[in-house]
Amino acid sequence: MKLKRLPAWNERRRALAGRYREGLGGLKGVVLPLESPRVRHVYHLFAVRVANRDRVRAALKERGVDTGVHYPVPLHLQPCYSWMGLREGSFPEAERAAREVLTLPLYPEMSEAQVDRVCEALRAAPC
Repeated sequence: MKLKRLPAWNERRRALAGRYREGLGGLKGVVLPLESPRVRHVYHLFAVRVANRDRVRAALKERGVDTGVHYPVPLHLQPCYSWMGLREGSFPEAERAAREVLTLPLYPEMSEAQVDRVCEALRAAPC
């Protein structure tokens, strides 16, 4: 039953992602996800990058905004890849991304007002 709803849910996520882009575009210290004109993102997550992720995350929490941290350990530092002998510094961009990525709330039932509230909280955070 839910599979029938997937196209509409994906469109809703795209619309909400667009609202995030409008509300956060140009905000210093926040890097928004890139979207290629040749493909359509479904925005399972709306992941931004902020240099002071933990501080930003705490500030958002204080304002009632829950966030997520997905993949906090880069692949080359996962225990299952220890046999490769890679260390911290082997892939600095992956390591930096793992420290900076923060996911903002995004789900099909979310309202525009809720997105605006998240944007307002992030604009007030120490980015």
